[in-house]
Amino acid sequence: MRYSLGLAILVMGLTVQADDSEAKYTSKEGNFAVQFPAGADIAIMERKVSHGTGVKMTATRLDTKTYAVGHINLTAEALKMSPESAIDIIDHSFVTLGGLTKVSEKGLVIEKGKFPAREVVVEQGGKFVRTLIVMAPPRMYMVAVGGAKDFVTGEEGTEFLKSFEVLPPAKLNK
Repeated sequence: MRYSLGLAILVMGLTVQADDSEAKYTSKEGNFAVQFPAGADIAIMERKVSHGTGVKMTATRLDTKTYAVGHINLTAEALKMSPESAIDIIDHSFVTLGGLTKVSEKGLVIEKGKFPAREVVVEQGGKFVRTLIVMAPPRMYMVAVGGAKDFVTGEEGTEFLKSFEVLPPAKLNK
C-alpha cells in the first residue's frame, strides 16, 4: 500500500530499541515525542522528495500493526500557504497517488489550539491507515497507524495518535 508513507521500506535505515519503560520516544531533530509500544525496534530513515526536501520517518511494525511518525521541514513556498491549503495538498496526494479509498476525515486542532491538523482514514484491499497530518511550522508531521480496521480505529491506534506531541522548537539544521 503506497499510502503507508513508505512504512514497508522501514526495515532499511537505522534501528534503535525502544525503552521498556513508559517514557515517550523523543526526537530532538524532529522536535516531537510519541509513545511507541514498549520494547519495539524503531527504524529511522530519510527519503528525499521534491526540491531536495527530506521526509524523516520514525516507525515500528509489530505483527500486522504499524506505528509511524514522519516529519518534513517545510519549504519557503509551503510556509506562505495557509495551513489548511498545505494539509489539503498532502491529503489529496496520499489518496489520489495511492489509489486509496478515503473512509473518513475530520479537521482538528491539537496542543491547546496551536496546530491545525486533519485526521484521515483510508483503506485499500482490507488494510487501513489512519493518519494525523499536523501543521506546526516550520514542520509538517504525519502520525500514522496501519493495519486491521479494529486496530487503526480502536483504542490502541487512538492512544498512539493521542500520545504525539510537538516539542518546543529547536534551531533547524541547515
